[in-house]
Amino acid sequence: MNFFDAIALIVIAYVLPIPFAWYIVHNKIKIFIRLGYFNYILSYGTCFAIGYFLFVVHPQLSLFKLSTYYTFIPGIVIALFVIYLDIKRQATFPFRTLIGLPEFMPRKYKSKLITSGIFGYIRHPRYLEYILSALAMAFITGLIISYIFFIYTLFAFNILAGIEEKELVQRFGKKYLAYMKKVPRFIPKL
Repeated sequence: MNFFDAIALIVIAYVLPIPFAWYIVHNKIKIFIRLGYFNYILSYGTCFAIGYFLFVVHPQLSLFKLSTYYTFIPGIVIALFVIYLDIKRQATFPFRTLIGLPEFMPRKYKSKLITSGIFGYIRHPRYLEYILSALAMAFITGLIISYIFFIYTLFAFNILAGIEEKELVQRFGKKYLAYMKKVPRFIPKL
């Protein structure tokens, strides 16, 4: 297994359970909200289990590969763009919000609507990062599982964004509705 294949499998293991975990959070399934910090143990345990499975079966996964002759450089460019997006997102989106503390512990951690920085251009930069990371890994490695994973991220994070937006409308009301009209979900207005 080469370096890029290993990174692709790590990205898949890390990102694959995220839509399920956030679906639970944004639908306020009470048993998970009551678990508090234990949710992180469940999430990372799931990532570890998926990662272990992927690395055990990686020789079989590596057999299904496309040529990266034309896609490697675009994959690197997309990966660099993801890093840029992440830096921009970190400037206005605190870590405690990123890991869901306002959702898990709303009494202790207050949430506020963030509309500045990268959030002034797109509503879900973190989800866009996940989608573009999957595309970059598919282009760089050529692994068929990475292409399948990219399709999964397109659907999963689009659905999750819709679910999250319903919850944010409940939380922030007209302010969020106005924000939704002004700022697109994933692709910024030119």
